[in-house]
Amino acid sequence: MHLIGCAPQPLLLPRAVIALAGLTLLLLATASQGIECRLPSDLERLEYEVQWMGERVGELVIVFDHGDDLLTVHNRIDVDARIFSHSLFRFTHSSEEQWRQGLLVGFRGVTVDNGERRVVRVSPQAATFYVDGKGGPYEVPRDTPLLSAWCEASISGPTVIEPTKGRIKSVQAKVLSSPSTRPKRQQPLSSRYRIGGDLRAEIWYDLRGIVTFARFPVKGGTMGALVLTAPGVDNQN
Repeated sequence: MHLIGCAPQPLLLPRAVIALAGLTLLLLATASQGIECRLPSDLERLEYEVQWMGERVGELVIVFDHGDDLLTVHNRIDVDARIFSHSLFRFTHSSEEQWRQGLLVGFRGVTVDNGERRVVRVSPQAATFYVDGKGGPYEVPRDTPLLSAWCEASISGPTVIEPTKGRIKSVQAKVLSSPSTRPKRQQPLSSRYRIGGDLRAEIWYDLRGIVTFARFPVKGGTMGALVLTAPGVDNQN
């Protein structure tokens, strides 16, 4: 996540993780007033396992707070990649999204990347998003989606806002012929994509349009993965 990340630089473990832990924050460009994303009303929580070389190295947790006219989405990523007792990488991210009638109305995230702290803010203007991140403040069209794991549509591209640095990343999504080769433990699948551009991954979605599994290349030719472990309805029982 990214995940998004989830969902960061695309070929490094933490950056690929956040890009997906968030790809894990994805929406479809629909109209000039902004990207619309509708969430099932019974969806309260999603939990993902972040893997590197087949081993668990962290988690992504997304919590949905359904208000009367405002949806607040809380994202938390915690990654600690180790070899034996030696920590190769430490990455944390926490953020809050606010949505009204399916449209993003605010985002604030704090990321700590191996000790470096970054703050990203996204706020809507008349026809643009004002983005304040590591690259400095700038404006992008309102049909530029925020990278996310709970809405399939945004991977249509051509660009996304990467939430841990506030930078624009190119996305090129190709629909694969069949989602039949799915990982174990996943929900029934609706679609499967191969992602190119600045972000590279293969992503599976369920019938709700939510990421259930993603795999992606990381440094040294190894593979990382994002695996949905709690599908979001009555998971706490």
